[in-house]
Amino acid sequence: MKLINKEELSDEAIQALDTVFDRFSENKSFLTLDELQCFAKKTNGEPFTAQELDQIKDFFDCTEDGFMTKRGFREMYETQSIADASETIKDLKTHGFDFEE
Repeated sequence: MKLINKEELSDEAIQALDTVFDRFSENKSFLTLDELQCFAKKTNGEPFTAQELDQIKDFFDCTEDGFMTKRGFREMYETQSIADASETIKDLKTHGFDFEE
């Protein structure tokens, strides 16, 4: 499956990201700090740093309480995919999805 289609995430990539998000979000609309850190540990082997968490809150859609929304999760991965698609492919592979650039 293709990750990017015309400089945007493909429909298949969005579906995969939504599935990953839903696996970690109990309420399916945002990730609490604990859920986000659980996602980071599973994906990268370690939690996000305080600086990374601040960047997430500054650059991606979050609730008023600072919890990352599904939209913010997609934004984070779209930004990463444009900068380095191989990193997103690696992340999705960790969660059981097979994509190519």
